[in-house]
Amino acid sequence: MAYALAGRTDEVLPLVAGAVEGFRLRPNHFRPAAIPLYAGAIYLSAGRIDEAANHACDALALARRLKARATVAHALCLNGDVALAALSEGSPGYYREALTLAGELGVPLVAHCHLGLGELYQRTRKHDLAQEHITTATTMYREMGMTVLAGEGALRTARRVQRTPARAA
Repeated sequence: MAYALAGRTDEVLPLVAGAVEGFRLRPNHFRPAAIPLYAGAIYLSAGRIDEAANHACDALALARRLKARATVAHALCLNGDVALAALSEGSPGYYREALTLAGELGVPLVAHCHLGLGELYQRTRKHDLAQEHITTATTMYREMGMTVLAGEGALRTARRVQRTPARAA
C-alpha cells in the first residue's frame, strides 16, 4: 500500500497481481478478504477502476460469506469509493450501508464513509450535504488523532468553497 500512496503504481501493480494470484492458490488465510480488499484499494489509487471494482466485489462477497462484519463494512466503503470514481450512481448506497455497519461496530471507517459521501455530494452540487459530511469526517479524524486525514477533509472543504461562485448581495 505504501508504494501506491507514494504514487509508485508502476512498481506496485505487479506485486499486487502476484499477491492476488497467491491468494487464489491457497485455501486457508488469516484475514481472508484482506488481499482482495487491499488490491481493490491499490488498483483504485492507480486509476484502474475496472480491476478495482472486481477486487472490491470479491472482497465484499468473501467477507459476507464469512460473516466478517468489520471487513464487510470496509469492503462496502471500498465499493463506494470505486463507484464514486466511476461516477456510478451506486456509491451512496454502499457508503450508507458501510456507515450503518461501521457505526454499529464502532470502527473508524465511519469518518471515511462521511468523507466519501461529502465528495459525492460535491460532485452532484449538493453543497450543504457535502459540507455536513466533510465537516463530520474532519472532526472525527481530528478526534482520533488522524491529522493527515483531517487535513484531507479540510482540503476538500476548501476546494468546494473555491468552486462555489459568490452570491450577489
